Amino acid sequence: MAEEESDEGDGGGKKKLIIIVAILVLLLGGGAGAAIAWKLGYFDKPEEGANANATQEEFAEDDGREKAGSSLEKADNPIYFYFPDPKGEDGGAYIVNLMDRRNFLRIKLAAEVELDEVSVMEYLKAREPIIDDMIITLLSNYDSAALKDPRTHETMKKQIKRKMNSIFSRDFLDDYSGKGNPVKRIMIRKLILN
Repeated sequence: MAEEESDEGDGGGKKKLIIIVAILVLLLGGGAGAAIAWKLGYFDKPEEGANANATQEEFAEDDGREKAGSSLEKADNPIYFYFPDPKGEDGGAYIVNLMDRRNFLRIKLAAEVELDEVSVMEYLKAREPIIDDMIITLLSNYDSAALKDPRTHETMKKQIKRKMNSIFSRDFLDDYSGKGNPVKRIMIRKLILN
């Protein structure tokens, strides 16, 4: 009888050891999975308050400086520069992952320039990769909560206009015969938030 009890005791110890090892494996696996998820940003919550404050600051900043140049500045004889190219593989739309990593934005844009200023169109066409990079970088810094506000669209158009006008070299602007900025306005042709 004493031998039977000692045999059962050894079997129970092995079972306990197996259970402890299994629990350790699960804990380590779960910890590694959590670390990877944290590193990839799955636990990040968008700071809506901070983003809203930044957006309000942008409105205040833009309202003073850009009022005369953005919505009021129009071309007398407009022609439109569509970007990205409507004949491109993406159908002429930027498709950008947003900062909150939960949504993406599909947007089609056009810039208004003077019809008489063909050189502006040529200048912009030659710099499409630069424009694409600027637009994608700008748009990827927005989150879905901010893009649901129509005021953000106006701010975005002002920022894009400012960035596009910054592309022009000093030599080009010295030779530019039009009044004001070469890019008069930015129009959103389509905006889909998924």
